[in-house]
Amino acid sequence: MKRAYLLYFSLALLLAGCAPKGPILTDFKYEQPKSAVAAAATVTVAVSPFKDDRAKIESGVGKRFNELNEQTTDLVVQGTVSTKVAAGLKSALAARQIAAKDAAAWDLTEAGIAAPAGADLLVGGEVKVLWVDATSQLANTKSKAEVQLRIGVADV
Repeated sequence: MKRAYLLYFSLALLLAGCAPKGPILTDFKYEQPKSAVAAAATVTVAVSPFKDDRAKIESGVGKRFNELNEQTTDLVVQGTVSTKVAAGLKSALAARQIAAKDAAAWDLTEAGIAAPAGADLLVGGEVKVLWVDATSQLANTKSKAEVQLRIGVADV
């Protein structure tokens, strides 16, 4: 019985020592559904960088709480959340064989519409919420994610 407790305690110490210190680099991207069938597109979409309306750091996407050692760690992306969201939108369009171009920042007003030459539509928006809370336990992690975007589309 003592050996079992000693083994559990040693395993807990080993796993606690492996917990990362400082921010954890994470990533998110668009994944095409397996059932999606792409057709040839006849439109070109200009994608504007999304405005980050969150009251967070530009690269922060969440927090990880480790119940074993009560350590809290930031989850961050490489670059900014607004560029990751725009890249995800471009990937979704490409998966459907819709040509996508980069566009200048758009404030979602009619007066602010400025798409590059050859674009038929301009898409932009705001990141209202994009956050992940992860709780790590021994050999288990539970995550809760919330995403809210405001998307505008303009016929250029």
